[in-house]
Amino acid sequence: MFYIDITYNSLLQHLYYTQNINHLYLDKNTCCRLNQVTVDDFRMIYQAIQNPQNCLVNFKFHRVAFMTNLNTITRIPLISKYLEGSYSIPENYQVFNPSSLKFELLDQSPTTYASCLLVSIDFELQNIPSEVLNLFQYLPNIIVNSSLVYSFQLQYLKNFIEYSVISIWSEDYVFSSIKELLSILGLKIEKYYQRSDYETQADFYDNNNQLNLENV
Repeated sequence: MFYIDITYNSLLQHLYYTQNINHLYLDKNTCCRLNQVTVDDFRMIYQAIQNPQNCLVNFKFHRVAFMTNLNTITRIPLISKYLEGSYSIPENYQVFNPSSLKFELLDQSPTTYASCLLVSIDFELQNIPSEVLNLFQYLPNIIVNSSLVYSFQLQYLKNFIEYSVISIWSEDYVFSSIKELLSILGLKIEKYYQRSDYETQADFYDNNNQLNLENV
């Protein structure tokens, strides 16, 4: 296995030192440590950041970033505000410039570079353990509508936390941490009452195409 020396790679230096990214999740099964990247990993990273359909969400304080689909990630209110602006948060994102191999502030049309966008969340998510923060990558496709998540879906999210970790946490701590993460991201949690439409929670998942995790 061949590793790339970050000392001689300007793109990895930019991601690791300037953007403060240590772990980069390309998808739910592929996490790259930027100070120890294989040649194959680098190819995937480079391909992903040139795709204009992608948005890299960087939790800068926590040194972890997630490669997401631009169309689905806007379902999360906080990310949408960074991309589109609001009365409380101005537009705040960067675009990858393939010439400089850096993410840069946009001073022209978004289509100038036609490559990946970068949203940097530069504040600490206090009391959110890394194992819960990693659930971020599962959120876009469980949001129903109007930034809504049903309460029973919290159990669904919990299932993605490693057993070795979840076994030593209390139920209250797990769910309070997940709720806190959703609240910071601007997501609302409601109980699900429409049993006449979906008799069981399983029926809900079967009938809701938004919950197809393969499309995140």
